Amino acid sequence: MSGVVKKGGFLGSTFLVIAASAGGGFFELPVFTGIAGIYPSLILTLIVWLSLLATALLFVEALLHLPDGTHLISMSYVYFGRLGKVVGACIFTLFFFSVVISFYFVVPYAISFFAGRPFWGYLAICLIFGFIVYLGIKVADRINFILVAIFLVASFLFIALSGRESKVFEITSHNWNFIFLPIPILFTLFSFHFFIPTLVSYLGRDVKKIRRVIFWGTFIPFILYCLWELTVSRFYSKADLWLMVETKQVFTPSFRFHPSSMLLDQLGSIIFLFNYLITLIAFSLSFVDMLSDGMKIPVEERVGFKRFKVCCLVFIPPLLLITFLPSVAGVLYLFSEFGVFSLVSVIPLLFVWVSRYRLKSQVPHLVPGGKLMLIFLSVFICYLFLLQLVDLQLISLTL
Repeated sequence: MSGVVKKGGFLGSTFLVIAASAGGGFFELPVFTGIAGIYPSLILTLIVWLSLLATALLFVEALLHLPDGTHLISMSYVYFGRLGKVVGACIFTLFFFSVVISFYFVVPYAISFFAGRPFWGYLAICLIFGFIVYLGIKVADRINFILVAIFLVASFLFIALSGRESKVFEITSHNWNFIFLPIPILFTLFSFHFFIPTLVSYLGRDVKKIRRVIFWGTFIPFILYCLWELTVSRFYSKADLWLMVETKQVFTPSFRFHPSSMLLDQLGSIIFLFNYLITLIAFSLSFVDMLSDGMKIPVEERVGFKRFKVCCLVFIPPLLLITFLPSVAGVLYLFSEFGVFSLVSVIPLLFVWVSRYRLKSQVPHLVPGGKLMLIFLSVFICYLFLLQLVDLQLISLTL
């Protein structure tokens, strides 16, 4: 097997970014945005998208300063030193494992064939997706293109048909006190940053193409999320939404995606399944690259038996944990939210600060504004995060 990978095209790479921008938060989003109200939530969605789009471009800038194939572990070493590499390797590895475990938890329960026998679902994930990722990003790109196309068609069809089927509840009401409640979910949905090192290498470090792919690969989900918020949150009254939050019954696999239409409910189940499948492909590709980077395997050698060994490290430990130590797997699953926040907000800003002002990188700035812009983004994103904690406290008091 040749170690030379044909560079990715615009459309396939854009669909990979769409896949990386999906995730479980897609189904929780209408509940929390519905509590705040449609208009505040749409404004917040726009703000978070633009903020994380900026941090993604900063992440790309920091990567372009380093050799091809560099991933998070080597980046931590170059920018933060040996201690940074150790800490970063621990945090990133735990984060990646925690997210893979979340897929093991969810996907088997979204397929009726595995009902009552989740282990066989876990094993199917391990074998099927392990094989896809082993074959390399080009094969995964083609498979992902089909899965993302199904996901998008089903999602927009759901949105188009739901207008005739639903009773509109309080669409114009809003509560600005809870506008920041959906922030963790929005951060999760736009947390495609983990895939950026793989994307940069796949696109041959072509800055113009990378910027286009990142823009359209996040703009399409942004439009989808806004329409999804506007559509699904109308199905339920404010009392129903509060009950979902209180009982933590937020669009699980057994949940009725539409309370009165069997057709839309079936479409919702398809969206649920494919949403997780596409994210698993993008995430696993990046996880393999990160471990290969940490093991100092050059890009051209990430094939054959060496790639097989890394794929085993990605898929087998989560399988063993969730099968034999489910309590430990559950703890790792909770870790993923911290990893998302640090990865998509704080770390890219730190990377770029060191790259620009300590290492004097000659890479053109992909986000203008200099130090003031980096400081503003850091303060603003941390401010959003703190406001979300305040909202959680308000909800606990309300409930």
